[in-house]
Amino acid sequence: MAERSAGKAGGNRFPSASSGRVVFNRTLFGRTLFCFYILLLVWAPLPLGSNRAWSWAVLEVWVFLLGACALLSWAINPRAWPGFASGGGSGGISTLAIGLLMLWLGYLGLQMLELPLPLLERLAPANASWWPGLPTAADAGVGRLAASLESARSGWLKQCAYTVAFCLTLALVDSGRRLRIVIYAMLATATLEAVYGLSALFMHDGFPFWRPTWFGHHWATGTFINKNHYAANLSFGIALSVGLCLDFVSRRPLRSRSGGPGAALARLSGALLEPGYLRFGLLLVLLTAFFFSQSRGAFLGLVIAGLGLLVFGACWQKSRRSARDAGRAAPAETRLLPWLLVTGLAAAVWLRGSGLFTRLSPSELADPGRLYTWRQALVMWRDHWLFGTGNDSFRYVFTRYRVPELDGRVYDYAHNDHLQLLVEQGVIGTVLFYSVFGLCWCAIMTAYCRSGGGAGERGLVLGILIAVSAFFLHALVDFNFHIPGNALWFYVLLALGLVCSTRQGRRIKVATAARGGNTSLEWSDNES
Repeated sequence: MAERSAGKAGGNRFPSASSGRVVFNRTLFGRTLFCFYILLLVWAPLPLGSNRAWSWAVLEVWVFLLGACALLSWAINPRAWPGFASGGGSGGISTLAIGLLMLWLGYLGLQMLELPLPLLERLAPANASWWPGLPTAADAGVGRLAASLESARSGWLKQCAYTVAFCLTLALVDSGRRLRIVIYAMLATATLEAVYGLSALFMHDGFPFWRPTWFGHHWATGTFINKNHYAANLSFGIALSVGLCLDFVSRRPLRSRSGGPGAALARLSGALLEPGYLRFGLLLVLLTAFFFSQSRGAFLGLVIAGLGLLVFGACWQKSRRSARDAGRAAPAETRLLPWLLVTGLAAAVWLRGSGLFTRLSPSELADPGRLYTWRQALVMWRDHWLFGTGNDSFRYVFTRYRVPELDGRVYDYAHNDHLQLLVEQGVIGTVLFYSVFGLCWCAIMTAYCRSGGGAGERGLVLGILIAVSAFFLHALVDFNFHIPGNALWFYVLLALGLVCSTRQGRRIKVATAARGGNTSLEWSDNES
C-alpha cells in the first residue's frame, strides 16, 4: 500500500514488468499449469513418499511435462515471462543457483560416461581397480566413475526433476497470493498425513482405509514406509505452521494487561474464539503426529533449527528495535515463544505413550550399526575423495568395505545423506550441492533479517528457513534426500525462499526510489 500511495503522490502508478502485454501466469494456460503444479506438490508424498519405481517415474514425467510446457510457452513469447525477460524472478541469486544446479547435473552426467581404463586409472585409480570386477562392468577395456550405470541414471533423472521443480517454482510463483497458495497446499498435505497416521495408529483393526505394510506397529508412519521419512514430511508442515503463527502474532496489536481477572478471562475467551488461533490448533495436530512417529533425528533437527532460528530472530529484531525505539513492544518472535511452548506441552501429553522419550535416552541413541557404517563410509571416501564412487552407488561399493562388527548386515544407504553425498560424488559434487544450498539459505536469511518490524512475509520466510534447516540437520542421521517426495519439497521450499528474497528486494528498491522522488520505477509488487 505504501508503494502504491507513493506512486500516486508522484502522479504516476508504478508500472509492472508486464505493462503492455499479457503475462503468461495470468493466462488460462498459465493458471492451468500452476494448478497442475499444486497438484504435483500434493501428490508427491502420498504414494509412499514416491519411493517406488512406478511412483517416482510418474513424478518425473509429471515434472518434465510441466517444465516442457513452461519452456515451450517461453520460447514462443519470452516477453510474456517478465521474470525471464527482465530478470525479476530468476535474475541475480536465482540465476546463480540455477547455474550451479546445472553444473552439478553436468558433473553427475560425467560420472556415467564410458572412459578408457588407462584414463580412468589416471583420474580415479581406486575406481579403476575395482571396476573390472563389478557385475555391472560391460567391457574390460572401458570403465566409468559410477559403479552402476542404472543407479546413476536413475539418480540423475531424479536430480533433473528436482531442478525443474526448482525452476518452475521461481517462474510460476510470482505473487504473494500464489506464494501463500503453495504454502497452504503443502501445509494441507502435511495435515492430511498427520490425521491419516494418527487414525491408523489409534483405530487399529477398525481403520477402514488402505492398510500398508507398516500397519499394526506402535508408531505412526502416515502414507510413508518409514517413520523417519514420515516425520521429515511433518517437520515441513510444522515449520510452515510456525511461520503462519508468527505472521498472525505479528499482526496483532499488543493489548494492555490491566483490568483484573475479569478482563483477563474475557481476553482469553476472545482468543479461543478468534479464527486466527486455529493455527495453533493445527500446529497441535501436527506436533502430536510428529511425536508418535518416534523419529529421534527429525525431533532433534526440528528442535535445534526451530529454537535456534526463533531465538536468533527475537534477538535480531530486538536489537534493531532498541536502536530505533526502546519503548516499542517486544518482537513477534518473543511473543510467539510462550504460545509455542503451550502448544508443545499440550501435544506432549501423548509423549509418554508415544515412546519418543525412551528412544531419546543415551542407550537408545547409541546405534552401533550406524556408527560402524559411518566409519567405513569415511574409509570409502578416502579411497574416492575427488570424484566419488558414482551417484546412488553406495549399496554396490559398500559390500567391499564390510567389517565383522556389522554382523553381515549391508546397508543400502549410509543413514547420513551428507556423508553418502561425499562418498558417491566426491569433493566436486559435494561442493556444488553445498554451494546451492548455502547460496539459497543465505539469501533467505538475508530476506528475513531485512524484513524489519513489519508483518509482511516475515513469518513465511522464517517458516521456510526452519523447514529447510531442520531437513538439512535431519539428513545427518537419515536418508531423506533419497525419498523423492521429501526431496522435491525441499527444493521447492528453497525456491520459495528465493521468491521471498526477490519480493523483498523489489520492495526495498521501490521504497528507496520513492524516497528519492523517482516515480519511474521498474518493479511493482504484484499481489494479484
